[in-house]
Amino acid sequence: MANENFVYEHTLEMEIADGNFQTLNQVINFGIKPDQSTEDQTFVGGGGWQSSLIVGKSLAISVQKNFLPNEDVDKFINTMLFSGARAHNHIKMKITFPLADEASTTPAIVELTGALKISDAFAGDAASVSKLEFELMVSGQPTYTPEV
Repeated sequence: MANENFVYEHTLEMEIADGNFQTLNQVINFGIKPDQSTEDQTFVGGGGWQSSLIVGKSLAISVQKNFLPNEDVDKFINTMLFSGARAHNHIKMKITFPLADEASTTPAIVELTGALKISDAFAGDAASVSKLEFELMVSGQPTYTPEV
């Protein structure tokens, strides 16, 4: 019987600095947001019914977390203040999924590269923990390693 797949069992790692992956701590919320571009056509003999073809795909990973002072603040600030190649930084992220099958020994992993799009940073009430909200806008096709 398969295990329950709880969101809190996922592990998010991000290449913050020096090519080393670090686990993102105190993640409050995260989501994998796929999007597909379609081309719509209506063919002769199709009775007026439209036909859609998926011609493009994109993926974004949204994260909301508590901002911790020990994280590399420069990476996030550079992304907020600069544009173009200076902001892109080819950010890398790994998502490790919990084991879906009790017989499995190695979890599924998705590796992504993209640009950070920060929507909220270092904000909150005076007596609260600062929040950091961002999306990793994936560039190119992710690498998927299935569960074994």
